[in-house]
Amino acid sequence: MVIVEVVLETDDAVDFTAWPIAEPLSDCLLALSERMSLADVGTAMAVIFSYNNIPVTHAGDLTEMHLQGHLAEAEGLSAPGGLRFRDTTTNVTVSPGCCFGLENWRDWWASPRNVETEPGKVWSWQESRGVALIRSSGLGR
Repeated sequence: MVIVEVVLETDDAVDFTAWPIAEPLSDCLLALSERMSLADVGTAMAVIFSYNNIPVTHAGDLTEMHLQGHLAEAEGLSAPGGLRFRDTTTNVTVSPGCCFGLENWRDWWASPRNVETEPGKVWSWQESRGVALIRSSGLGR
């Protein structure tokens, strides 16, 4: 089975001290899901705040209202990361590259809808390495 995960690059959370965060993962990619621990959520928020230069307060002074206010005031939030494809049968993983991060989510949203203009081509990467995800007969290739 192929699993597609939205992942966040956690490099921006290194040395973050405003609130508790998770220990860094070896590949520095945090899968965003409903199964995240509180420390993982802290890491994700640390990345979003750091990457977007949003001022932070230490956890003792931070309230839910304060956090929501900071995020609501921020315009054009972005985060480093992308889509990670994992094939559980072959144990092959394809991690996001440098040119197709989470800031390009609108392109991902539009890509499957462009099948009429490029039959069979679902996603392609910008670096012209001939890498693309093609949907054919219900299979991703």
